[in-house]
Formats: sequence, C-alpha cells, structure tokens
Amino acid sequence: RLFVNAVSTEIMFKPGQVKVLLDAKKNYATVAAAALMPSLAEVRYLQLQDLVHYPTVAGTQNVAQVISRLVHFNPNNPTGRYWLDMRNATDRGVADRLVLLSAWEAARAKARKIPDTSPTGNRSCLRNTTLDGKEIQFTAQLPELGIVACDYVAAVRPDKQAVPVGEDQLARVTRAVVQAMLPVVARERALRAVSHRLVVTPPAAP
Repeated sequence: RLFVNAVSTEIMFKPGQVKVLLDAKKNYATVAAAALMPSLAEVRYLQLQDLVHYPTVAGTQNVAQVISRLVHFNPNNPTGRYWLDMRNATDRGVADRLVLLSAWEAARAKARKIPDTSPTGNRSCLRNTTLDGKEIQFTAQLPELGIVACDYVAAVRPDKQAVPVGEDQLARVTRAVVQAMLPVVARERALRAVSHRLVVTPPAAP
C-alpha cells in the first residue's frame, strides 16, 4: 500500500500498468484504484471493466463510487459546481486538473485578448472557492484535508469556425436523454461526457 501511494504521486501510468498493480493487490483494490486513477493521463468509465475484475457487481460498483468524480470529469468542458474531498486521491486529481485548466485557460484568454471577468482580476476560472465552508483562494498547493467546493467558469468559448449542431440532431439528443430509462444523475453524466461536441447557437432575435 505504501508503494502504491508513493508512486501514484510521481509517475504517470498507462491503463495496462494500472491493471497489473490492481490485479496484484485485490485485497485492497478500492484503495489502490483511488490512488492510481489520478495517475492516468486519461480516465474513461469503460476502463473500469478492463482494469478491475470482481466476482460481484457490488465490488465493481464500490470502486466506481470511489473514483466517480474523476471518471466522469470532462476536461473539455469543466464548467460546473464541484465538491471535492481532499482525503480522496481521485477528488484531489480533479482539483489538480481544475487548477491546471484554469491556468491554461487564463493564458489562452489573455493571448486572445478576451476580457477578464474573474472576481480576483487574475483571469482565474475558479469562483466561490471554499474549504469546509470558509472562503479560500485556490493555488497549486492544495489543502491536504477538508472539503473543497468551487465553481468553474470556462473563459474560452468554441471557435468561430465550429459547426453548430443542427436542430434535428439536437432534438434527437434531447429526446434520447429525456426518454432514457436511467436515473437523472446517469443521464446528466452521459450528456456532460459529450457536451464539448455539442455547439449550439441562440435563436435569432425577432
């Protein structure tokens, strides 16, 4: 366990390498998965079935719950509200990605001469950041413990060359989401996963 925790903060892994480590540590795969998933360059929900094999559905669901925030995080459209437990390695992984994305978007927005709308005047995309309910400023040095809450507001919008989704296609997507026999949270996660590919334009003023 000490080995897994140590290498997870220093090394980026491929899915196959994580699978080897998890297969060797079945007795505490949940802890190992939480520690190692943030070390993957890209995390996909379907990788769960390839990385962790349990004889029961409950075992896989337990791992899925622990790493859910990272697995369902969409770096291509991170706008949203977050509640992150800093004791959970995968939640810390999401926080690390938010800080990095904010810095990248700030530099890109400055290069494009996009007006700074951040409340702190530093082009940060992070808003309303709190630690255990007390206001804080997010930095690269994240707190070790506590619940971090924040809003992420993307500064960069789709390129002008992006092709908007057609009305028929948008109607089909809306109908599929509404009619899906799934919990609301599952439908929201599915829509968020592809949201960066759905470019829409407001209707023209009458």
